[in-house]
Parts: sequence; C-alpha cells; structure tokens
Amino acid sequence: MIILYSDEEFDALRKLYARSTSRQISGYVRKVSLEEPVGIITRNGSFDAFIEEVIVLRKEMMVIRHEGKWSSANQERLLALHQEIKLVIDKIADLCTPH
Repeated sequence: MIILYSDEEFDALRKLYARSTSRQISGYVRKVSLEEPVGIITRNGSFDAFIEEVIVLRKEMMVIRHEGKWSSANQERLLALHQEIKLVIDKIADLCTPH
C-alpha cells in the first residue's frame, strides 16, 4: 500500500513522529493507522532551561579555577563549593527525572 501526503501533511506527520518513541516513520504511521498506542516524548522546558544554565555555570567555574591565581586555601574552597553545587544539582535532577 502506498500513502501519498502533501508537503504540508508530511511536515505535520514528521513533527508528530519526532515527538514519538518510534524508531522509524513507517512504524509510527503503521501504529497510528491501526490506532495502536504510540509512545510520546514529553520534555520539561523549565528543566531543560535549568540544565542549560548549569552547563554555563560549570564552564565558568572551570575557567575561574584554571585562570585564577588562587592560594591553595582558596583553591580548595572553590573546589569544595563546586562539589556542593554539583551535589545540589544532582538532587534536583533526581527529583525531575521520572523513575
């Protein structure tokens, strides 16, 4: 069987397929056509924005650590602070990740 779509219809189908857990578009079309359940990926926009900020923070902390002229005590404190921030971020990520 051959199914023909207009360009607009195929773009809409491709967007829906991209949000699914299907590995191939043909499998997605088959499931939708047969009215079988299709897995959908749901993203948390707030968490994604948070992760982007964390990445920026991590990069900045690495630059500060490598470029700064730190005493050994201040460098140890910076490393401890970095570790504390990492632990808090890991806790937040665990709360936001479905298990």
